[in-house]
Amino acid sequence: MSLKPRKIIKGIFVMLGIVAVFMGILVAGFIYVTEYKIHVISDSFSADRTYRLEIDQVGDPAWPYGSTDCRLVLYSKEDEKIREKDFSVANDGKNVSENNFSIRWEEEQVIVTVYGEEQGYMEYTLQY
Repeated sequence: MSLKPRKIIKGIFVMLGIVAVFMGILVAGFIYVTEYKIHVISDSFSADRTYRLEIDQVGDPAWPYGSTDCRLVLYSKEDEKIREKDFSVANDGKNVSENNFSIRWEEEQVIVTVYGEEQGYMEYTLQY
């Protein structure tokens, strides 16, 4: 029993299609993790627990020694987003941690001081 050339060619294209889909899924997953995945670094609450500040790392640091994209998100007690601030931390290509941030809650605002190995102190103020 011999296989017809059309069936062989069709089988090759099906296999190539399956491999292409698998590779596409791998590439999409890699891009998502390195560029878009949110890593929650810290949650901080105001003294009366009315507001919550979330510090997130967005994706992975730029390879090999680039900055790390981060964001501050201020929420109300009902988890309603009040403010959001995107910024970068020059941290020698490393992930950020709670050690890169200092948070000070005041009466009508929260002040976040950001530290990085390759940058001076940066202060961000979010009003509420």
